Amino acid sequence: MLEVLVALAIVVLVLLSLLGVIEFSLQGVRGAQGHQQGLYYATHLLERVREQDLAIYLGFNDPLTARIALEAPPFSTDFPVNTGYTRRLVTQRLSTDPTNYQFKVYRVEVTVFWKTRGREASVTLEGLTRAP
Repeated sequence: MLEVLVALAIVVLVLLSLLGVIEFSLQGVRGAQGHQQGLYYATHLLERVREQDLAIYLGFNDPLTARIALEAPPFSTDFPVNTGYTRRLVTQRLSTDPTNYQFKVYRVEVTVFWKTRGREASVTLEGLTRAP
């Protein structure tokens, strides 16, 4: 009887440790899914800014603390409402000298934020776009 109790205790300990490993793995998968979705949104935003020349015509210079909903104008039709993700866009002309070829080139920085396990996570993409 004592041997059976010891064997049962060992089996329970092994199963509990396996449950801990599974839970840890699931948290990693959820975190990876959040990053993947954030990267998708950041890529989509960057491409929209470049395709529609929004850096040139609108210009973005959101403050470092800005957290703007993805679906806020001018991207109202590009994203679903209430995704839990927010954005910050910054555009900057590479040169202020009109005779310099870089005068028509803009640096675009897109940062997408989301909450994961009570902390803020983010992904940032940078790209260049040229004025027509």
